[in-house]
Amino acid sequence: MKLISLYTYLEDVGGANNLCVIFHNNLMRTGMFSDGKVSSFTSYEDLAPSYKKQLGESSYVKFKAMELLKNADEVVFLSHHRKMTTYLLALSKLLRKEICIVHIAHITLNSLKYATLFPKYTIAVSSNVKQNLQEYFNVKGVRVIYNGTPPVDYDLEKPLNPEHIVVTMPALIDGRKQQVALSQFLKNKLPKQVTIQFAGDGPDREELENLVSDDKQFKVLGHVDDMDSLYRNSDYVLLFSKSEGLPLCLIEAQSYGIPIICNDVGGNLEILKPGENGFFTDSMQELLACLKKLPGIDVLQYQKIRERSIENFTEKFQFDKMMKQYVDLFQEVIQSRQ
Repeated sequence: MKLISLYTYLEDVGGANNLCVIFHNNLMRTGMFSDGKVSSFTSYEDLAPSYKKQLGESSYVKFKAMELLKNADEVVFLSHHRKMTTYLLALSKLLRKEICIVHIAHITLNSLKYATLFPKYTIAVSSNVKQNLQEYFNVKGVRVIYNGTPPVDYDLEKPLNPEHIVVTMPALIDGRKQQVALSQFLKNKLPKQVTIQFAGDGPDREELENLVSDDKQFKVLGHVDDMDSLYRNSDYVLLFSKSEGLPLCLIEAQSYGIPIICNDVGGNLEILKPGENGFFTDSMQELLACLKKLPGIDVLQYQKIRERSIENFTEKFQFDKMMKQYVDLFQEVIQSRQ
């Protein structure tokens, strides 16, 4: 049996994009599959450098549906995007060709209700995403598997400097993540001790750079290869998106014991326990009020929040726990095809 992992475009680095590549490589290491490829609409030459490095040319193929469907009876498709899932399912019905797809829903969606298809094996990355699939799309049999990341050597003794607080927002820079809108609202309002740094690339990067170029309290870092150093030099991790699934950057932050700040979208509140491992803000005005309070948090309170972050990560979001559930799922899928 072969594994084909699907995502729409992989020229930019993002949470679901990362998981597509990470899941693929780890599933191939189990020995369950004789061969495997990652496939998207992006040509290999245009892949993000980190994906080129992780995959290599032999493990990637540009998406051509008819080519991929030729030997569909020998393939399990793992799709990380509804566009790919719907396209393959619709085409297989048209061709009267039976295919096997496992779909991972990474985000809540409220559009194209009657133009979206889901397969028998549909996974939600959070309970909130599962609810969205059931209530909006009427999908049956949805399973929840939380995203996870490997544990790291965290340092809970890292000192907090209340005079220089670094808030990091690691995310694709676009309208859904709201970096531009946040900067427009927060500009000239932040307490002098707080700096917000944006890590990532995306379609709104140039607009964001132009907006904050004259303000030293905002930094646009672009794509960051060394995320380990970035997290270790961050005091808080912020996310304030319009929609989410189960954000990997918030889970990664907790693996380092970093308090998080976020709003209530997708599965954010399945990661955040307000007041325990971070802070909940439901509007930009509340976010500003939260940022203004950060310099007043003492070292002891900050350390307690960090300890609870590690506890929450260890309990719910360990990478090995996540992969075991996916291995069990794919063993079930493969057996059903034999």
